[in-house]
Amino acid sequence: MKYKLLIKAIFLVHFTGLTQTHAQSSANHNTQMNINNFALRIHNDGLVSSTNNIPIAVTFPAGKVDAVYTDGLIWGGIVHDGQEPRIRAGGTYYESGMQPRRIFSGGVAEPVDSTSQTIWRIRRDWLEADLRRDASLFYGTTEDSVTAKQIEQIRAQYRTDWRAWPVEKGAPFYDANGDGIYTPRFNPDGSPVLFPIADEPGLAAADQVIWLVINDLDSTKTTALFGSPPIGIEMQMTFWAYNYLNLYGTAQLKNTIFKRYRLIYKGTAATPGNAQIDSLHLANYTDVNIGSFGDDMAGCDTTLDLGFGYNGSEIDAQFLLIQQSPTAIGNTIVQGPLQKKAQQSSAAIFNFQPRNGYINLPMTAFRVDWAGDDTSHPNMGQYDGTLQLWNILRSFRARPISPLIPRYDPEGNIVKFIFPGDPVTGSGWLSYHPSSHSFWLITGPFNMALGDTNEVIIAMVGGHGSSRLASVSAMKLEAKWARFVAKHNFALEFESEINEETATELPRNFILYQNRPNPFTESTTIEYDIAVAKHVKIGIINIYGQEVKQLVNAEQPAGHYSILWDGRTNSGQTIATGINLCQIQAGGFSETKKMLVVR
Repeated sequence: MKYKLLIKAIFLVHFTGLTQTHAQSSANHNTQMNINNFALRIHNDGLVSSTNNIPIAVTFPAGKVDAVYTDGLIWGGIVHDGQEPRIRAGGTYYESGMQPRRIFSGGVAEPVDSTSQTIWRIRRDWLEADLRRDASLFYGTTEDSVTAKQIEQIRAQYRTDWRAWPVEKGAPFYDANGDGIYTPRFNPDGSPVLFPIADEPGLAAADQVIWLVINDLDSTKTTALFGSPPIGIEMQMTFWAYNYLNLYGTAQLKNTIFKRYRLIYKGTAATPGNAQIDSLHLANYTDVNIGSFGDDMAGCDTTLDLGFGYNGSEIDAQFLLIQQSPTAIGNTIVQGPLQKKAQQSSAAIFNFQPRNGYINLPMTAFRVDWAGDDTSHPNMGQYDGTLQLWNILRSFRARPISPLIPRYDPEGNIVKFIFPGDPVTGSGWLSYHPSSHSFWLITGPFNMALGDTNEVIIAMVGGHGSSRLASVSAMKLEAKWARFVAKHNFALEFESEINEETATELPRNFILYQNRPNPFTESTTIEYDIAVAKHVKIGIINIYGQEVKQLVNAEQPAGHYSILWDGRTNSGQTIATGINLCQIQAGGFSETKKMLVVR
């Protein structure tokens, strides 16, 4: 804890007006997500942290007030690969235990070259957009001080990353012709041809996307973190955000950044083919620094799988500078990692597709560290740190390592969630004094065999209200919207390119919309979008998996479609009261919606 306070005391200053003179490198070593009200700095080793000129990882509002000192993903589990020690840990904390590059087969890291060390960033409007704000936030200067050269450097990097988007490494993209090969196209004026006419880099129709891949094969780095040897985990990280998203007539998600951490167990050169990791836990570790250093509180909302920080006082020096009340910052698990279940009826979401026989794990524990609690943080650079982290991930105190000591609430009950009260109403167990706070948003356990892939999607959300507690309410509303979008598999309507030949606006995603009305008595309307021409099947299925009515079974071009179903079966009988499923299949896309008939 002392080293963190020392680092903060040196670096945490309000940075508006600082400048940076060096150009953005053509081989990015760090970049920034800054399309909306957040500005987040991430490095090519996965560390969300400061740079020399910008002494804070996340600002909210962007570029104006400090929000998060560091934010990262940490893991720990029992590794069965014939090597010792079996309990191992890794990830990113105040330092990164990872190095840039993917892992080839046999536990060999990708060679170091000009692209393997890169972090990529794209935005759809990079050619025509006014990038003055983008350059200002990236270089840590005021918009008035941004130079034409800096703006062109930002635009040039977007152009480079769009062309060189590393699909072969695992980066997501929209595949217009379904061939699995990334072939971007450009108009004569240099502007990119967008999906669905041509391939386009990105994910979930986001306005800005960052992608990188890292691994834990460098034993020097893993040992410096928590003293563990490498496991052989490759992590692909995708961050995305929206500048404007209209949901039900309201602009939402301008205070949200989505973070997908995809873990692939590839092993080291010494890992046998039957290796596996048992009881793997993940933790999103966040050191909040909302405004001035050292006056924060923290808590969680178990109904939203949310951990958050908020200011302990209505008066904060940094917020006074912009004449604004303190904000609130949180992280919510919107799609937890997969855990296998015996019931095949269980359904989870993985890579935006349903996965039967699994569930998505929720937040399973939440823990808070604060200044003066010297028993909290795991030691760095020694193996005791791994065992202390292993205790934290399983809801025990970090120290002593043994015997295990649980956490207790004020009534003496053993708990897994610290400070789950509601600060807005003042009810429940609350953070009791303003100080430096950090929190662990924990999920698990799950298992991984060699070659397995798992992922977690976490949304960083912010809120600003008329007071510090009103900001907590606003932040929770933002978390609800982020969870709503994820629950609907990011199947949202976005701007599409217009085909000049047909002058028809084409959808960007495959989407099955919820039928309207629902519930219904006589008939209901079913709408869906087809992004590219596919053979489409749509049917009504009963709860036993039997087809009740076939609605579509034909090749269909890209477009928006609407079907009126009269509530009758294939044989013409009126369907009885109850729940049925509407299911669509179009190429590799499939989705299901529940429908309720009330007679």
